[in-house]
Amino acid sequence: MTAIAGAAGAPAGPSEPVPDRRVPPATAAGPRPGRRRSVRFLVTALVVGLVGLLLVTTAATFAARLRVTGVLTELDNRWLPAQQQVAALQSAYVDQQTAERGFMLTGDPGFLVPYARGQATATRLEASLRRLVAPDASAAGSLRQLVAANAAWQKEAAAEIAARRAGPLPQAQVDAMVGTGQRLFDALRATLATLSSRVGGVIALDLRRVSGARQVVEIVVVCSLALALVALLVLPLTRRILTRPLERLVGQLQTVAGGEDRQPIEPEGATELVTLAKAAEQMRRSLVDRSDDLVAAQRALTLGAERDRFAAELHDRSVQRLFALGLSLSSLAKRSPELAPMIVPLIDETDRAVRELRGIIFDLTHDGEASLQQGIDQILREVARVLGFTPDLVLRGPVNGLADGSLTRELLAVLREALSNVVRHARASRVDVVVGVEDDNVHLVVSDDGVGPEVVVQGNGLRNMRARAARLGGQVELAPRPGGGARLEWSCPRSA
Repeated sequence: MTAIAGAAGAPAGPSEPVPDRRVPPATAAGPRPGRRRSVRFLVTALVVGLVGLLLVTTAATFAARLRVTGVLTELDNRWLPAQQQVAALQSAYVDQQTAERGFMLTGDPGFLVPYARGQATATRLEASLRRLVAPDASAAGSLRQLVAANAAWQKEAAAEIAARRAGPLPQAQVDAMVGTGQRLFDALRATLATLSSRVGGVIALDLRRVSGARQVVEIVVVCSLALALVALLVLPLTRRILTRPLERLVGQLQTVAGGEDRQPIEPEGATELVTLAKAAEQMRRSLVDRSDDLVAAQRALTLGAERDRFAAELHDRSVQRLFALGLSLSSLAKRSPELAPMIVPLIDETDRAVRELRGIIFDLTHDGEASLQQGIDQILREVARVLGFTPDLVLRGPVNGLADGSLTRELLAVLREALSNVVRHARASRVDVVVGVEDDNVHLVVSDDGVGPEVVVQGNGLRNMRARAARLGGQVELAPRPGGGARLEWSCPRSA
């Protein structure tokens, strides 16, 4: 009978597979968006655009004002005074001609006073006009022609006045002189008209310049209004480009934070907002996956706790009672050999019941990740309850590195069978267990200092151990130990 009442060593049930929940990269959060502009680019473009328009309108306004100021200054300081002086010069010329003709007709010296006054005024005005019209070549040329014409008329007028002062002149001579002077004065007036026309043309041109500058100012005003309109349009544009996507992202984040963790976070807006939304979506998916894993782990822990509780009850009650019943039957068979034929089948049936219960307990309490050393420790603790002491254990090599679950189960079953035989038959005070993984072999050695068999008998336990070794391509050796006791060695290839 197998006397080790424990859960270790039975076949380990496969662990429940954990679903592979891999968080997709941020670039997989949605379809590849079109080309987006960053917030920095958009804000910079808006600011640069507005500042550029402001600078253009300011520069245009300043230039227009300078032009208007320059033209008005030119008119006030040069051409309007020139126009007035041309008119005054015409009056001075007319005054001279009228006085000269009156003197020629009457011989009255009183007419020579306005003549001399007009001559002085004309000389002064010609000098002033020469300074004023100097920047304009055409006006300056007309003034030079006017001065020359005036000099010619003045020469003729001086000759006539000198002749008239000498005494009365024949009427025919007077008429001839007056006619000659009239022709020269007409030429003078024609030249003066040309100068006046030129000055008027310059004034008209400057007035057109002023009008053009005013049109520029009007255009600048329109541009300023357009700039103000653009500034007004920037607000809804900014809301559409930045504020609205940001508010939508904040709303989605608040929804997820409020517990709706299944609500996806969709990217929208500028590059920074899209990057932030993708990162938040990746974080949301990661949290959802971890939450699912946590729920699954909690369920597994709850199920595992129930399994452990059920296995502990089976082990502490049923298995221990069956184990004690098996020992009692074995003791009865030794004390009453005549009853052995009836008791031995009961002992074997008790052993099978214990093995089946241990298999159930193992399936309940062990998963695929349980190590070989854990199983060995469990078996030794259970055997120590019956022996009254704990067997010595020696591990050699990477014992916990065995990846073959079937090899681990067979080794634990052999160890349990061997220790069960020691409990039932050896009456030992010391038991040594050696488990080694060396090169390509796995071996188990169980030795005791009890009553060893003089002849090895092929019982059920030894047949089971040999069968397990044969399935894995190994072997079993059981022999008496020098000085008393027995030594069992079980080995098989590591790659079995």
